[in-house]
Amino acid sequence: MTVTKRQIEIIEYVMNNVSGITGDKLAKYFGVSSRTIRNDILQINSALKGDPLLCQTEGRLLSPSIKASKRIGYYITQGDMEYFRAVLSGGSDRNHVIAPHNRGYAILGHALEEGSCNLYDLEEELFLSQTALREEVLKLRRMLEDKMDLCILVLEGNQARVVDNEEKIRLSIFNIIKYEVQTHTDWGSDYLELLFRGQFDRGEYELFVKAVKDYFGGHEILVSDASLYMVVGAIYATVMRKRQGHELFGVKADEFPVEVLTNLLYHLKAQKLDLTESDEALLKIFLYSIRLVQSQGDTRASALSGVILNEFCQEVLAKYSFDLHQSDELFNNMALHLEYLIRRIDTGYRIDNPILQDIKTQYPYAYEIAILLVPIMFKYKSIPIRDEEIAYMALYVAYFLEKVNRRLKTVVISAPRQSVNAVICNWLNDHFQNQIELVKVLPKHQLEYPSPYGDEGAVTASAVDLIISTEGQRVKTDIPVFRINGIPNQQDFSALNGFIRRMRVSRRFTTIVNKYFNTQCIKIFAKDAGSADWAGKAPFEIVIETLSRKFKEQDKIETVEEYVDDVLSREVNYPTVIGESVMIPHPLMTFAKETAVAAAILKPPVTICKKAVKVIFLLAIEGRPNDDVSILFEFFKQVAMNENLVNTLYEAKDETDFLNRLISISTSIELF
Repeated sequence: MTVTKRQIEIIEYVMNNVSGITGDKLAKYFGVSSRTIRNDILQINSALKGDPLLCQTEGRLLSPSIKASKRIGYYITQGDMEYFRAVLSGGSDRNHVIAPHNRGYAILGHALEEGSCNLYDLEEELFLSQTALREEVLKLRRMLEDKMDLCILVLEGNQARVVDNEEKIRLSIFNIIKYEVQTHTDWGSDYLELLFRGQFDRGEYELFVKAVKDYFGGHEILVSDASLYMVVGAIYATVMRKRQGHELFGVKADEFPVEVLTNLLYHLKAQKLDLTESDEALLKIFLYSIRLVQSQGDTRASALSGVILNEFCQEVLAKYSFDLHQSDELFNNMALHLEYLIRRIDTGYRIDNPILQDIKTQYPYAYEIAILLVPIMFKYKSIPIRDEEIAYMALYVAYFLEKVNRRLKTVVISAPRQSVNAVICNWLNDHFQNQIELVKVLPKHQLEYPSPYGDEGAVTASAVDLIISTEGQRVKTDIPVFRINGIPNQQDFSALNGFIRRMRVSRRFTTIVNKYFNTQCIKIFAKDAGSADWAGKAPFEIVIETLSRKFKEQDKIETVEEYVDDVLSREVNYPTVIGESVMIPHPLMTFAKETAVAAAILKPPVTICKKAVKVIFLLAIEGRPNDDVSILFEFFKQVAMNENLVNTLYEAKDETDFLNRLISISTSIELF
């Protein structure tokens, strides 16, 4: 099919507006008339009808098109999306259009080939303006800098030029491979084709894939799909660079033992690799940083990771009174994770964590505990751990906290059909064995009308924590009841998980709020009322100083200066914004005399970490273990996850009103 540059951009724009976009808005965006937009869309749809590759599958003729509606404007149905993605990927003419997420690689490929490329020459090939091409270069630079502090592509006028030595260039390519494999689960090779242009041979690449698969399979070495394609990509990229005439010298990797690579390269001798010692050394450095092998031999952690983990566990025990050593499985998994964290530090590679914010929001208490690893790692490696690494460690801690909590003694109300009873009990044992303990299965009447002669196993609030009611049976009791209608499903699983979490903590919310909040430690910062003077300092700094002084006035902390410095330092490296508009700052190292909370409302909101922060809860945490802290974190999370609750607090008229609203929320909050 043949379409113009503007028509390609129209397709992209409509795809990105899944709810529809009017012709007038399209016309305004592209600087043309509405009639021109209509004609362009007619041409797009006509071209699609004439493309046999896009319009025929399994013997059926299809008619993907941009649809029009008077109500929502132009749109693309979900069913047609894949065909339009094929258009953007080139369809039957792969050289015609390049997928948007690959454009940066196309530019880099041109620059790698000759050392530089002229952006003017790429306008027609990529269907992009000079401005858009420059943005693609900057996006690629930002990605490489974020992954490994490498910057091999620079803009000089209309030239995109490759800088740095061959080692840095290859490491950058390896990082691109790692990023693509971790980001896209189809593990395609389109990006490699763009990076190596005329040198890339798809058939040869597939032979490499097969040879690597055969080696791992033949030697019964278990590797993940992602690791396999990282290995293939890195080796093949090394071969490509050598074919392009780029030699590597002076790289040593004796301290990075990767025995499996040596054996693999020998196995691949049929592919005529012809690699030098430096080539193999750089491959070792890269593969050392990833979790390559999942065999039994991969479960051994180094002595250093064991030392670090033991110190971490001791700190957790001292400060939070629970022992991570209780679970051998958890301890071994954490040790292995630490081993690869150390490897990443040693080799300069960074890990991606696409669920970073989700972890910090869902498990703030576990994240806080995981931060204890920061000074320990710094002691041994002299480098601060990134947020992404801390968040992954927090997942191990969160798993432990959920597992070691006391199981709820649970009674199941007998269903009319015994088969349903069996299914429900098995389901509960399979999915909730770490959270509940099944003590009885009883008919409804025995629960509501117990024997007058007494029963040693009587169902009372002191003996039983939870009742599971089957098939919607309503039960009169003071004990919390969870109803399951028929055969339990995924919805029941999610609902019961939330119900159990609510039982564990929500009843304590009101007690915690009354215990730790008072009007003396609450302040409304209203700029228009003149009560917030930001002069000379950032608003956030002023807020923290003000609330810290309130702590000092109540003798909760030793010194304001030390406390503020630690809070501000921690926020630089490990920000505490959760949700969209709530922040829970607290020091990394400085402990308080007594646990306390101060609160601030910011009117107008202050932008912190690209979020409009409305409410700040400043924490002072004493050095002695205190289970109340976990409840506080859970309460803050529940507030932060519900913007309606945040706005309820934000609309408080004064400090007393804020406290009353907080108490009201604590009594009615429902856990997510």
